[in-house]
Amino acid sequence: MGACTSKPPTEPQAPLQLHPDLDSASRVMNIPVKVKEPNRIPETPVPAVITTPAKQINTTPVPTEAPEESLESIQVIVRIRPSEKQLSVVIKPPNSITITPPERAGPGNSPNPTKDAAIDYNNFDRVMDDCTTNEEFFNVTLSKVLHRCLSGENVTVMAYGQTGSGKTHTMVGYNEDPGLLSRGVSKLFNLLSEKLDVTVTITLTVLEIYGEEVHDLLAANSQAPIRLVEQNGSTTPVGVMECAVTSEIAANDAVTAAIAKRTVASTNMNATSSRSHVIVNFNIVTTTHSAANSTAPPTRKIANLAFVDLAGSERIGKTGTKHSSQTGKEGVQINMGLLSLSKVIKAFNESPNHIPYRDSKLTRVLKQSFGGNAVTLFVSNITLDPCNYHETLSTLRYSSMASNVVNKVVKNEDEVTKLHRQFAELKVLSKKMARDLDVLSPRRLKHVKKEELKALLGTGSVRSPARSPRARKLSPPKTPKSTKNLVDPSKSPKKSMSPLVEVDMNAVKVDLQILNKMNEMNEQLPITRNERADM
Repeated sequence: MGACTSKPPTEPQAPLQLHPDLDSASRVMNIPVKVKEPNRIPETPVPAVITTPAKQINTTPVPTEAPEESLESIQVIVRIRPSEKQLSVVIKPPNSITITPPERAGPGNSPNPTKDAAIDYNNFDRVMDDCTTNEEFFNVTLSKVLHRCLSGENVTVMAYGQTGSGKTHTMVGYNEDPGLLSRGVSKLFNLLSEKLDVTVTITLTVLEIYGEEVHDLLAANSQAPIRLVEQNGSTTPVGVMECAVTSEIAANDAVTAAIAKRTVASTNMNATSSRSHVIVNFNIVTTTHSAANSTAPPTRKIANLAFVDLAGSERIGKTGTKHSSQTGKEGVQINMGLLSLSKVIKAFNESPNHIPYRDSKLTRVLKQSFGGNAVTLFVSNITLDPCNYHETLSTLRYSSMASNVVNKVVKNEDEVTKLHRQFAELKVLSKKMARDLDVLSPRRLKHVKKEELKALLGTGSVRSPARSPRARKLSPPKTPKSTKNLVDPSKSPKKSMSPLVEVDMNAVKVDLQILNKMNEMNEQLPITRNERADM
């Protein structure tokens, strides 16, 4: 499994097989059948269509190097689970879906009051039909942004939707058809094998949020609660086990053993219903050595790759459970956590001045993924079964609002790399300041012509005494009381006087705080081998 920094379990954990998220009937969607054209319901005119604002789709290729800081909206991808009975749906590639309500979709399966109205959502980044395989889904979603982890950017992919909509199948999959998690780990190590000049360290943590308790699924006692603390604007779990992984096999074995401890139960909606949220997090530290300068310090960047499999929202009446049963209580806790997440998404659209992150443990852990420092892929899983129409509509509504959330993506550096970079920038700035101060010193100004000084400081930076504000403020000379000692100017000897040049010092901005900061940073930097030899 790899070396762990915490105490290993007392009993060895045998590799376990990942359980499927779907029941046996739902495995139909994973039969490897090549379909040239997906089966879609033909578009039919509808009397009324409710349309959401369109989202601008970025069709440019993904750059190999993203800017140092960028504002990016959450990418929302809709995936449809196949079902025997389906709603009237029209998919307009690549990002639009129109759903017509069934004839009986009112409360208590009463007649639909708006049976003639269709609902159109066209602000998603992608809509995948029910013929899409896990491999195809991975190639158009996570595969396009995974390389950004190696440049120090955080990436989060999460599955959202009602119970039985295929979230765990999309995220985890099973042996014959692995999901995003296994495929993402495989591609991550393939990308690392191509980086010959980069040293990478990867550590793994697996958290379970059961109700309002956080558990460490890698620990021997996975039921012990974990405390969360606020640190540097994000929420950090305290005392979790970090397992170092050095290969794809070690990573998959560790994840498989951890997810096998997840709490599941059987309901009428899903035979293997997840009763908790699971977050699989890979901490990736890349160290790059300069090939041009062997004495230069290495550059280290830190990124987090998070896979979030959310438990599905459910109605107790449909799951066949009772309020007093353990499964019923778990359903209430799941709905409360997802309600807090929906409030966060809604706040970004209505009142962004206050985001209620602290309403639940789930929203605290996902703080960086919603409005924080992360590239977030939001997978919206839906089913087209007419009996789940209202749940599907709710999922699409909040997914549409999630596409309006903007994250601030920044490349993460460790403190030593950041100090070295800032110190190098200050050295360049200090040299420029020294040159400017030397040119503007009184010793040099005596030999600098007025035209050259204008070119140095810019137009309007040099003024003659006649135009100087100080000259205009001088009071007129007072008339002397006695003219006895006055000298006639016409009889006084003429002296050659150089014209007076006044420099506007506001044009030269010397910030002494920068120099003090450079000296402080110089003391914090570690002494290199060459500097130690010079001492």
